[in-house]
Amino acid sequence: FFSFCSGFGTQEFFPLTLFLTRNFYTDMKIYFTAFFVLALFLSFSQAEIEARFPGAQPIAVPGAPGSTVTPGNPVGEQIDILTIDGFSVNTSPPVIVTLEDDAPPSVTDSSFDSSNDIIGGERDVILTVNTGSEDLTFNAGVTGGIFSIGTPNGGSGVVRLQYDGQDASENLDTAVGLGGMDFSAGIGFRIVAESDIDTEFTLTVADSFGNIGSTDQAVPGQAGSQSYFVNFVNFPGNVDFEAITAVEFEIQAFDNVDFTISTFVVSGNEVITPITDCITGVVLPCDTDYYRLQTFSNVQVGDYLSISYDDVGEVDQFRTTEGRFYIVDSDFNNLQEELASNNNIKDTLGELPGPSNYEYRCAGNCDVEIVWSQLQNTTYYLAVEGNGDGNLVYQICLAYRSVPVIDLVDGSAETVFFDQRPTFPPRDEVLHYRFYSLDIPQSSFSEGSYLVVNVSRAEPFPGVGLRLMYESLPEAAVDTGVIGAIDVNSQGRRVDNTIYQFCVDTASEGRQDYDHPVNTDPRVPCDCFTDVQLFGDGPSFQLTCQLVVDPCHFRYGRWYMSVELPERAQPGNPLDLSGQTNYTITATTVQPSITSLIRNVTFKAFVEPEAVAHFKIDVPANTMITGESHLFVHLSNVRNGIVDLFVHRGTEIGRNLAGGPEGCAPANAT
Repeated sequence: FFSFCSGFGTQEFFPLTLFLTRNFYTDMKIYFTAFFVLALFLSFSQAEIEARFPGAQPIAVPGAPGSTVTPGNPVGEQIDILTIDGFSVNTSPPVIVTLEDDAPPSVTDSSFDSSNDIIGGERDVILTVNTGSEDLTFNAGVTGGIFSIGTPNGGSGVVRLQYDGQDASENLDTAVGLGGMDFSAGIGFRIVAESDIDTEFTLTVADSFGNIGSTDQAVPGQAGSQSYFVNFVNFPGNVDFEAITAVEFEIQAFDNVDFTISTFVVSGNEVITPITDCITGVVLPCDTDYYRLQTFSNVQVGDYLSISYDDVGEVDQFRTTEGRFYIVDSDFNNLQEELASNNNIKDTLGELPGPSNYEYRCAGNCDVEIVWSQLQNTTYYLAVEGNGDGNLVYQICLAYRSVPVIDLVDGSAETVFFDQRPTFPPRDEVLHYRFYSLDIPQSSFSEGSYLVVNVSRAEPFPGVGLRLMYESLPEAAVDTGVIGAIDVNSQGRRVDNTIYQFCVDTASEGRQDYDHPVNTDPRVPCDCFTDVQLFGDGPSFQLTCQLVVDPCHFRYGRWYMSVELPERAQPGNPLDLSGQTNYTITATTVQPSITSLIRNVTFKAFVEPEAVAHFKIDVPANTMITGESHLFVHLSNVRNGIVDLFVHRGTEIGRNLAGGPEGCAPANAT
């Protein structure tokens, strides 16, 4: 008997009986050898065609585009449990205070709005003016689904929203009020608010047992609404959220503040075990099981495929068994059918995943996350290969999920409060990041332009990590592909390098004070972690880091940023507040000033020390006479220093600065 493992993972046995005599030994030896080679060839041919695809195929992945399996609600999704005020009822009459004399003394006016859409049936709006001169006007109230406050220049005050039942009173009823309402299905208040100037609000809650707790929240002045989450555990005073009698929302109406609220709810995390599709099987030594996933046809930004592979092999004093797991994508959407028909065996056989064809592989248990844009509209194939002397029992669990990607506005700061990794499950590494994007249109892409991404005012210490990538979501290599490993495919190419490699270190030691990146600056990957930046001589500081894209490798299109959030102490506990972080992220396109010259017209200009002044002139084709026309550039009246002049013929959009320290190439005309 001859037993061996073929290259295609099948085990073949050949029973051969040899009857040899001395006279015919040589001839019989030749015959046997020929027979053995023929049998071996036939065995390989048969193994190529009969690749094993166990069970019903393709495998539908829950949540994937076109999948027949519907997933449950996203795990850890923040859902609204109870509406405090939907602001569907206008304040009537609106609260308006026009000062008849200077304040102080303070002046107060109020309005009481009744509706079943308001918790407790009534909203008390109380406006108190503390400072201001005669004839100044203040206002507060709900109109068109928005609660708003208007404070004039030179005035200040306080506005209170009270929810304590139907009492038509400015006094907060903490004894009876809401009658001991149960808020415990939630974990905190969610407020969507906007202010044009820095201000703050105070939330106060009271329970049936006389406990009262208050907590403050800063609201930075900026364009656009922000969502604020105030966790119940932030309230002191041992307030029992199963027996709430009153809620008060107090806003500081500082000088010239315009403040709005559009959402005021009790919110919570709905933790649901994610639906996954798990495949189980047993593979023999030297055998391979193949699986075809349902073809993905509408992959979106932020989508990712999560694969968990586990195996247990027979191990004893006689046997040692281990498994190998392979993943590959293919242009063939049904290799099983192609191989069965044997019509394209030469093209299709090499498409099967295995030792010589894979994008991702692991030996033994592993988790794999294929994140957009590595995740594509294609068909993925999996393979489990048994190695050793015993049977291998394995399980493959699949899930298709997505992470949000927040659009940034070029040059506008996005301030984020209490950002935190979501509660487990799932334990997906991609959820450790908050993703942002910025679209750079071709109209914003010009000579010498580049992108600057900055994270500032990060807290608490030590801060957060920042990464950048072009047309893909940036992650650390160990957090994508095979988790904890560097992934190189069967062609020797890195498949988990999702950090843009062309940034510029503009803070290197000894660097001259250039305004823009220069060609002597070190080129580094676009990856940084916040560091201490002193204000003046200190001791005040902020945590910040900045990424500057190399102008010579900048492109128009969509750029993606990731902020890696701090670890949590209890990631499975929805009430765990550890790992919360605040930061401001800004992405800005920088375009160096370039002056357009006019033929035969003299321009006067200046240039700062260590800086470059850029000019350009268009030469129409119809003004050229071959062999006669020439360009003459005259630089004169240079004062207070020495300058260098470079002349460069434009070659491609965005790469045409004329040499010098800011040029991407030496000047080609001088």
